[in-house]
Amino acid sequence: MFININRIRSISMIDRGMQYLAGRSYLRALQCSEAALSFCPTSSPALQLKALALSRMGRDSEALDCYGLAVQVDSDSAPTWFNRGNALARLRRAEEAKRCYLRALEIDPLAGPAWINLGLAFQDLDLLPEAIEAFRTALRLTPGDGFVWTNLGAALGMAGRYEEASECLERAVLLNSQSRLAWINQGNVFAHMGRYLEAVDSYNRALALDPSCALARRNRDRALQSMQYELFQHSEPGQEDAGIFRIGGAAHPGKP
Repeated sequence: MFININRIRSISMIDRGMQYLAGRSYLRALQCSEAALSFCPTSSPALQLKALALSRMGRDSEALDCYGLAVQVDSDSAPTWFNRGNALARLRRAEEAKRCYLRALEIDPLAGPAWINLGLAFQDLDLLPEAIEAFRTALRLTPGDGFVWTNLGAALGMAGRYEEASECLERAVLLNSQSRLAWINQGNVFAHMGRYLEAVDSYNRALALDPSCALARRNRDRALQSMQYELFQHSEPGQEDAGIFRIGGAAHPGKP
């Protein structure tokens, strides 16, 4: 029986490269992919490995060339189309990313991550109804994924559907209380609903997870200002300062 030695060597280098990729040794993974391609220049797995290594190194433009070659070799690889879409999304080429995710889903309609990223691409294109539907489809596949609930809540909030958004984000923080993104989005929705005290609490939860998060701090400060403005508008003469001080101090007890 004929044994293709070059193919065996290529597979061996791909396996080694995947181990380096998992260990975040991206340069070594890239070197393994190039060695694999020297043995088998049309190996789709080797091209995908090279593209992934380049992307992890921040070289998405170069990665796209590899993905382009990979889909020429194997146009029915859902992971290749998915990863190509991710590289395009990072380059802010949302329309092209959307097409890649749609192609991936033609091949594998049950690929939850592709539905999520398709929703994000729709969101970047201001196609909110389509984004919401994509996230709902992802939820039908993975109903316990807090990340999907966060994205659905954010999209509903962007569409002005704050009550629905609030319910989704409540589910998100219950499923993953360590998600800074979920707490920030919950705070944003509460702020839009005029529920400033709850918004401040959500932003504080995000800051407890990451005290350096400028977005959470900035949005919390804006929510506090809105609370202060409402107190000023509705307080009795002579009570404005006391009301503002009390609420402002209560938002972050014991801290400056």
